[in-house]
Amino acid sequence: MNPHFFQGLIAFVLWSTFSTWYYVKHIKDFPTNEPSIAVPIPATEPDVVSVEVTSPVLSEPEILPEPPLKIQLSHELRFALNTIKPILSSDWKVLLDSASAINEGSKLNITLTGYTCDLGSQEYNMALGQQRAIAVKVLFGDRDAVYKVSSKGQNDPLLPNTSEKNRQQNRRVTILITNQP
Repeated sequence: MNPHFFQGLIAFVLWSTFSTWYYVKHIKDFPTNEPSIAVPIPATEPDVVSVEVTSPVLSEPEILPEPPLKIQLSHELRFALNTIKPILSSDWKVLLDSASAINEGSKLNITLTGYTCDLGSQEYNMALGQQRAIAVKVLFGDRDAVYKVSSKGQNDPLLPNTSEKNRQQNRRVTILITNQP
């Protein structure tokens, strides 16, 4: 065999032994993703370093429960001029069914905010907006929910009150339903 082969093999063994000794001696607590730990063993000869590799005891990972899902639904109901009776559309039933499904697993927070168009005084419109929000609360029936009912009257219009079509869009109650996970 080639004598250079043995010289290279000896050099490799010495280099790997030295690098392992240096790692163990000087780079303590070096972060690693490997599941083994190098532990130095006292050598019997002064120039030889022995290393024993052991596997640490790994505990089972803790499985955390998933956080409850937060669900939010929003909807708007429209009203005719000077009335507190909403104009119910077909999607109102879908909203009630969705609220019932959410309500099975948790308590609901239902925020109802009444709005009006700009016809009438500020005081009248604030009271009308409040009455509209309360009328929608009655439509929800007896539910395990926390209700927040308020009125913005003619403030915060959805559209400028420049035409009857826009005023119809501003006469509304906004509904925001969230669950309490």
